[in-house]
Amino acid sequence: MRAIRGVPNMIMDLMLPSMLASPDHTIGDLVAIFRGMTHSLDHLFDELMTFDFSRIGTAFDVPFFIFQGDTDLFTPFGAARSFFDRIEAPRKSFAVIRNAGHLACFARPGQFLEELVGKVLPLAGQPSLPADAGRGGAVV
Repeated sequence: MRAIRGVPNMIMDLMLPSMLASPDHTIGDLVAIFRGMTHSLDHLFDELMTFDFSRIGTAFDVPFFIFQGDTDLFTPFGAARSFFDRIEAPRKSFAVIRNAGHLACFARPGQFLEELVGKVLPLAGQPSLPADAGRGGAVV
């Protein structure tokens, strides 16, 4: 991860400084979070490596958005785009967050906010399904 210049390291550059500066977190909280991450990785790694997104389907009755860091090593750009291309939804959008990895919303909060405001906010309060779809008129 350090080989990609200009992209923040999600632990050392994003999470750790934020938590150290936070008045709401203690050193004990930091230790607990990192222990929890290690525990999760130990117990979920095999499932994560073999997870088949096709099991959850590709048809959704609500708008579908992916905000993807262009240098994400955990969810590679190509895999995310390939999955997105198979999605069927009333509206969908794939936004590329430049110079960002897996935690793109924290690495580039300004661009992430611009994408949300431009793509998601216009749908707020609009029904995502036709009134006669029989699903209670979901609202985003």
